[in-house]
Amino acid sequence: MIFKHILTGFQLTLKNKRVWLLLFSVQLLFASILTVSMKTQFSSLLSDNLMGQEVMAGHTGIAFVEMIVHQGQALAMQMKFVLLMALFYLGVTVFLNGGVFALFLGDAPFQQKTFWGNAGQYFGRFFRLMLNSLLYLIIAVLLYLGVDALLMLFKGDSEKMLVLLKGVGFAFLAFELILVQMTFDYAKMIAIKSDKKSMFKVSLSAWGFVFRRLGRTLSLYLLMLLLGLAVFVVFTGIGGLIPTISGLMVFLLLLWQQLHSFVRAGTRMVFIASQCQLYCSA
Repeated sequence: MIFKHILTGFQLTLKNKRVWLLLFSVQLLFASILTVSMKTQFSSLLSDNLMGQEVMAGHTGIAFVEMIVHQGQALAMQMKFVLLMALFYLGVTVFLNGGVFALFLGDAPFQQKTFWGNAGQYFGRFFRLMLNSLLYLIIAVLLYLGVDALLMLFKGDSEKMLVLLKGVGFAFLAFELILVQMTFDYAKMIAIKSDKKSMFKVSLSAWGFVFRRLGRTLSLYLLMLLLGLAVFVVFTGIGGLIPTISGLMVFLLLLWQQLHSFVRAGTRMVFIASQCQLYCSA
């Protein structure tokens, strides 16, 4: 049944290639803006002063520290710009998610007007859900700290036991974070399908939905995480084998990186579509 949902997710993603291209275009736009901005800023810092030229020549690490101290204001402005762009990208993602989730929860084919209308209609709900998720993330971290403190009572003087217990603690934290992320994916679906105005109540309903079907929801989520990891390993591994010894090879590497970004956007769509299929069949 889980593999059936994933297969349907692939089919729906291929059926909605325009949405796939839209998500990839948004990723590419923000990545390009950040890349150009940071490259321009750091090139200026490294080339417009003597300290920067020493750093570029690899003469001394002290010159790098001095450059950071003297150019701290410019670097701070750059970091603020990066943070601003990250927040803006987050907002755009929340906005687009309204259209994507509604598309995969409905039976109608993709239409521009409907997609953008749903994106706007559910933006407020999805934004409030994101804020709600922060509360659960804080609870997850506090639980992890409590479990970690409890585990440390059994570490004794063994370094191997310490490493093992730390590993168990991090595994528990990873499970919590997966659970929160997964639950709020289903909360988005409930927000669309139900008439509930309170996103806190929607989040509670999502927790109930997930725990009543924990085997299926978790299995689907983990399989899709493995798929995403496989995509990352394949593209990163092959990209690392491309030698940047000429302009042509650099261009091919850039194309490969953009293909990776394109596939990541499609994988995310398959992820959402598969979960929507599980939700609709429950």
